[in-house]
Amino acid sequence: MRYDIENSGHDDSLIVGEFFQNFVKDIIKEKFGIKIDYYTSKDDQYHKGESLQGWEIKYDQHCGKEYSKGVSIEIAEKIHQTDLNWINSGIYRSDNSINFVQGNTDTVIYIFCKKLLQLLHQSGRYKEKEELTIRTFYLPYSDADKYCSHKITF
Repeated sequence: MRYDIENSGHDDSLIVGEFFQNFVKDIIKEKFGIKIDYYTSKDDQYHKGESLQGWEIKYDQHCGKEYSKGVSIEIAEKIHQTDLNWINSGIYRSDNSINFVQGNTDTVIYIFCKKLLQLLHQSGRYKEKEELTIRTFYLPYSDADKYCSHKITF
């Protein structure tokens, strides 16, 4: 797991991601009464998942912005852009994740069922995008609103 500008587009992604995780943790506790316990070691996050309760949290600075095409859902990644092989990530990581949360602190947070996102991607209806180290598919906001289990706007 690398948290540098090559992979994320900004050099403080670890700090931003941790801040967003704590932000989401507080909202989930307040709105739903669910306490999220994050795994803190890279080994636990890699082999078990992001949290004990199966919540995967993804910060997305563009989510909810008028200029973006929709929610960008991660499906694969590479450690380095020169690597030939992609590995499953995001909604295809083999871990304990059940809920997939994506958004930011100033526009919106979407909560999805991870399995439903996999089915939506596998339907072939959505455009994929490949960047240097990440592959995603775009779920238009109208479909994100329809298929999310919860949407929290700010």
